[in-house]
Amino acid sequence: MKKDLNYYARKFAKLNVNRNNGVNAPHKPILLLAVIELIEQRKIQTNQIYLSPELIATFLKYWSNLVTTHHQSNIALPFFHLTGDKFWHLAPNMSYEGNLASIKPSLSALRNAVRCAYTDPELFELLQQSFSVLQLCETRACSLMYPFCPSIIN
Repeated sequence: MKKDLNYYARKFAKLNVNRNNGVNAPHKPILLLAVIELIEQRKIQTNQIYLSPELIATFLKYWSNLVTTHHQSNIALPFFHLTGDKFWHLAPNMSYEGNLASIKPSLSALRNAVRCAYTDPELFELLQQSFSVLQLCETRACSLMYPFCPSIIN
């Protein structure tokens, strides 16, 4: 399958999110929006996404402005669990000898085990193009992302 804009629009629309009492957890869309913003600001210039203070602050900014559910803000959850959506990957620290899949997602555990995250190269290329980002955010098919996207379009 060709990994193009339509492919990733479908992936974003079908993010595997936790559901609690019928409410989708907003963690993954919020993290993706934070990453998109940092790419647009050229604070992320290579396909290496670190759990940096800037990423955490941007995640928390979106969280405080957009999330109205009773979920707790925890960037470690989406940073770790986005791997299940098959376009987000984790690169282990050179010194880490364990299995990344077996860690409990917390900031300290991730900082110990993970050097950075990275996306599929095709997705990273698309996220560097404003047109592609707008397409992803304007596509109502991206039902999990859409409620959060208007703030970055305006």
